[in-house]
Amino acid sequence: MTTQFGQVREEGGKPHYIRQDLDMMSVACLRERVGRISNQQARHLAIGIWQQVQGCYRGLDRGQLADRRSVAQALGWRPGQLVGLLERMQRASFGQVVLEGPEGMNEYLEGLHPMLRLFMPASQLTRSFDTAARMTRFLEFYVEGSQPVPHSFYNALKLMGGIVLALGLVALAAWYLKPIHSPPPLLIAGLAVPPILLLLCSMREYTAFFRRRALALYISFTDEFMDDEKQHDERLPRGPGW
Repeated sequence: MTTQFGQVREEGGKPHYIRQDLDMMSVACLRERVGRISNQQARHLAIGIWQQVQGCYRGLDRGQLADRRSVAQALGWRPGQLVGLLERMQRASFGQVVLEGPEGMNEYLEGLHPMLRLFMPASQLTRSFDTAARMTRFLEFYVEGSQPVPHSFYNALKLMGGIVLALGLVALAAWYLKPIHSPPPLLIAGLAVPPILLLLCSMREYTAFFRRRALALYISFTDEFMDDEKQHDERLPRGPGW
């Protein structure tokens, strides 16, 4: 069968997305998916995950999540990686998460490296909204099975590496300009551009990493629980969940 955007969808499975689907799918379409979920606990989680998506957009970036924008525009940085992440999540089943509740959620993190437990402690799960934050932060543990290091740790290392390299370029430029009494402005600008671009790219990739994860989790989760022929109330369900 096919879905609204023409994705191939096996019976009982999740749709297969291509790059063009992200250009056609609007942010408003994503947000309204919550209204098509009849399972109350799943709706709690979907709303919590959407709040995680919103949390990735602050300040001037809030406009990227406007209803009229496409998912590709909202991401704004290497949307092809979002397609790849969605493909890896096609076989993930979040129904088990809904059934297990907070007790079963901790079992997914048993393989987390003991040292990282000190620096990246998993928050206590008292509400379903806490689960949304946990799943976004440790997404690969719930999709690809237990492992020692979360991808967010590597993402932080890449950002730190970019910052260190940018500072190294600044120090190298200062050393090069030191013997020059009156360096021309164009030379100063030429030496300043590489570290600035490197720093901007590192920070943008760091931010896009969390946006990709939150968007992919929301899309894949709602794909699993949406009712094709029903339209439910979009308001927040009563109670804290669980």
